[in-house]
Amino acid sequence: MKLNYMSESNSKMVEKLKKQIQLIKSSLVDIKNQREAEVYDKAQAFKFPPFPNYNISDEIAAVFKSVRDEVLAEKSIYSTASKLETAEEGSEHTGPIVSDDALNVPHVEHSYVTDFVGHIDTFSIFEYPNEKLPSQFKFEDMSQADINLFKVLYGELEYATENMAALGYNIAVINKMKTAVESLGFGRTNDALTVLRTAKKNAPNNRSISFMLSQIYYYKVAHGSNEMLPEARGEAKKASLYSEEVNKAQLNQYRYSYVMHESNYDQSKSLNLIRDYYLLNPESLTEGRGLGVHDGIHLKTWVLLSTMDPGLLTSYEVESILSITLTAATGVNFYLNVIRPQILMRLSDKDDAVVKPLYKIEEMLAKSYQHYAEIVDTIQQNFDAHGNLMPQSEYVWTLEHRYVNLLLKAAPIPRFDEIYLYTSLDAKRHSAEAYPNRAMAAMGLSNVNYWQVWSLAITAVEGKGGARTLPVKRLIPYAEIYRKFDRLLEVLQEYEKEVVPDEKWELIEKYMPDYEYSVFPLVAAGPDAFQTPSNPYYLNFYRQWVTHKPKGPLPSELIKTYADNGHFIDPDEVIAAFEGIARVISDDVHGLKTRAKEALKQCLKDKKNASADKAKDMLRDSHFKDYWWLYAIVLPLSVLTFFIVFGSGGSSSGLMMLILIVLGAGGLGYMIYNYASKLEGDDALDEDESETKEKEPE
Repeated sequence: MKLNYMSESNSKMVEKLKKQIQLIKSSLVDIKNQREAEVYDKAQAFKFPPFPNYNISDEIAAVFKSVRDEVLAEKSIYSTASKLETAEEGSEHTGPIVSDDALNVPHVEHSYVTDFVGHIDTFSIFEYPNEKLPSQFKFEDMSQADINLFKVLYGELEYATENMAALGYNIAVINKMKTAVESLGFGRTNDALTVLRTAKKNAPNNRSISFMLSQIYYYKVAHGSNEMLPEARGEAKKASLYSEEVNKAQLNQYRYSYVMHESNYDQSKSLNLIRDYYLLNPESLTEGRGLGVHDGIHLKTWVLLSTMDPGLLTSYEVESILSITLTAATGVNFYLNVIRPQILMRLSDKDDAVVKPLYKIEEMLAKSYQHYAEIVDTIQQNFDAHGNLMPQSEYVWTLEHRYVNLLLKAAPIPRFDEIYLYTSLDAKRHSAEAYPNRAMAAMGLSNVNYWQVWSLAITAVEGKGGARTLPVKRLIPYAEIYRKFDRLLEVLQEYEKEVVPDEKWELIEKYMPDYEYSVFPLVAAGPDAFQTPSNPYYLNFYRQWVTHKPKGPLPSELIKTYADNGHFIDPDEVIAAFEGIARVISDDVHGLKTRAKEALKQCLKDKKNASADKAKDMLRDSHFKDYWWLYAIVLPLSVLTFFIVFGSGGSSSGLMMLILIVLGAGGLGYMIYNYASKLEGDDALDEDESETKEKEPE
């Protein structure tokens, strides 16, 4: 667009607009300079010990506690007390308390833990539902340990019966197993043991019989028959041998049973068995279902390990802990709830080289929490409960502001450990299904993973995080800038009202040509500016949200549409748009005043327009408003000059002559203009008729 500046408008409103634009540009420069001056100390050192106590959400702690309670109940399943052991939560230490309670993070109606609980669905052969037990036995007369033994063997009988073909069991073996279970039901434990021993002679490789025998032996040992411990271990080992007929899930249950019972008698031996059977399986815990994989058997083994002497842990266990905590979704919660309470005392020993690799975890957690606390504090100090940046502007203006506003409205701020329910410490794994991800598209945030956003925002991994995904801190200085944009828009609207009052707008609205928004930043910044966001993270949102560039007769309406929807790429585009508008609307050819005048002429051409006469009057008024100086100053001065130079006679007659000439000149000027306006209107009508005739067929 070529602009004519030969007679640039001196409108005070345009000058006011330009002045405010310059002030805002200066403010933007100050913000950029301030941001460049900020240096984040990436080399910040965290000295351990002391190690901080991280606050654990009650709901998350309850999930891990339930698994721990299950393991402890299994360990004491045949004890004479038959009650749950009290879990030792680890040695007390005096590290600083790190709690997001101080941040006043609210609990959410839809608990973030809900989806996590669904993934931790453990299965145990030591748990058989009471409602499925046969009714012919009098369980009320039995001790809890006897009932537990019966339930374990009855469950195994059911498994063997349902899978006898796959397992290669014949009916005679199944009947022997059934007889043994019935003997237990009537309180005849020794009879059951005798039946199973006899059956074992005929089926030495039967895994179910070996498992049943091992459970009776462990039951006997728990009741004082320590001499039977070797037999219990022997049968448990036979049941744990690999067999193609036994499916992997059942084999893992046999093996877990073996190491679980052994932990009551020899923790070192139990730990060696755990290694031999690969029950910790860190690879499985870092993929797929995570901690709940394989019916939670590996998680339960880790919990079992946490009940043992931490001094027994070797580099293998430490490297496995490091792998799970770093790369598994929920790995951080696994570490905080299962591992950390047990191993803190060893971490406090600076000379303990075995656990030294876990210092990396501690440092990353400390940095991550620091980032989290800064973000939450920034949100709570500068945003209201609805995610609006304070002090609030009337319009959203930019893509970044709209993105943050929608994100903060999507769900309440999660707690630190809730974020790590669905993400990994290395920020590479993120759950796509957990709440509120499924609802993000409806909120205007398609392809946004809520948990990935938070994970990348707080991660301690160098070069991976930052303010890109959750730029709340970056937005703070722009709160006042957005409000200044609001006022800038008001000045533009005032100028438009000055040029086109409401009464005039009613007449010319449909005759006004459209401005195209894309012209304004082009005029100010050139054709290549503001085509796409420079930050690639916002490119997807730009394509989703900015589907077309608006056009319309009033520049303020185009700006308002863009501002209300947050379509500006950044504040620089807003400035460029206003600068372009200031140059265009004051132009003699493309300016708003020129367009309004042409629209009035079009209104005169329209024979069907009942307001044509009114438009004619407005056109005349507009002429006098523009050229009042011609009639009020130039003509009288011309006459006065003429009178002085060529006049003669007395002052009285000279004054009378001057008055007559001025009045005559003014009247003549008005007649000339009135006649010219009429001719202009008639010419316009003639042109319209001529165009109509040309279009008619001959």
